[in-house]
Amino acid sequence: WAQFPAGEYDVKYSSYLVAEDSSVDVLYAWETVIAKYGPVLLEDITGKVNQAVIDDTVAAAQSSVLWQGTQYGVPFDSNMAIFLWNTELYEKAGLDPATPPQNFTEFIEFGKKLTSGDNYGTMLPPEFFHYAVMINSTGGPALSDDLKTVLVDSAESVQALQAMSDLFASGVNDPISLSVPNSIEQGKNFRAGRFGHYFGFPNHFTLAQDETQSQVVGKVAYGIIPGINLRSGTGNGVEGCAINRFSKQKDMALAFLEHTMSPEVQQYIGVTWGRPPASIAALDNADALAKSPQFAAVKEQAGYTAKRYGSPFYDDLNKLYTEEFLKMANGDQNAADTAAAIQPKAQQIVDDYWASVS
Repeated sequence: WAQFPAGEYDVKYSSYLVAEDSSVDVLYAWETVIAKYGPVLLEDITGKVNQAVIDDTVAAAQSSVLWQGTQYGVPFDSNMAIFLWNTELYEKAGLDPATPPQNFTEFIEFGKKLTSGDNYGTMLPPEFFHYAVMINSTGGPALSDDLKTVLVDSAESVQALQAMSDLFASGVNDPISLSVPNSIEQGKNFRAGRFGHYFGFPNHFTLAQDETQSQVVGKVAYGIIPGINLRSGTGNGVEGCAINRFSKQKDMALAFLEHTMSPEVQQYIGVTWGRPPASIAALDNADALAKSPQFAAVKEQAGYTAKRYGSPFYDDLNKLYTEEFLKMANGDQNAADTAAAIQPKAQQIVDDYWASVS
């Protein structure tokens, strides 16, 4: 079994594929890894996983390890972004910590009150994931269901882009968010008390209670993300494990995948990691809920769209969208111009992929 820093998996997995390397049996996977490497590097395990495991898996988590109907892995969590806020900063800003923003307009309004001195309202990196969270809350999709048509110039998408533009123009978004590489660094800054509220993964709440790495212990509340048209929307960060198709120990590797879904491991993920388990039973486990009360928000958040749009071209789209979002963040172009700039380039990326498959 092997796991690498997020930025290295592409190089590592490509080398396994080219060399038909059998030295590693189990590989870390998430939605885009499944979509990009499933047909060429990962073992098709459709119908091979114990049915009891399948039946006990949260639906949204199970779908993240499928690509075009084929199962290439097993999820070990049902991770999705929720809303987190610093209750101390809320009180200092004259806000009621028990009443978080109910929509994105209030999110910005609250952010203005939270922005003072070295503190900012939020930290929202201008990347595809946060755009996905926001468009999901409009009721519109970022791409068509078959992932063949880019919809960045749709009315809902332009609405999401306008919300992002309004946020950037308001001055409440921490400037360093333009260079924050991932949610891990985002969480570290929140735990340092740098900003008031944000869209974060559930384990960030658990980490915020750790005195060895947090300055906001006992000062964090949780709820669902304030939406644009809908009450809420989110994006999934589901992770799991897959089998290297060149492995010489596939039966043992499959047993390991099923082990990650065992009650013991799933309870460990919930209680110790603070990540919502992929197991339905473990997600409702009393010990997990006592240790990770934010799972109540996860279950409520699960009632809203959580599409990540994981695909073989996700990284290419993310790069393009980020480049254009940065221009919008710097005030160089408005929401409509951003949509117009992205649409043809993004569609070309998608078309080129499907043409190569054909």
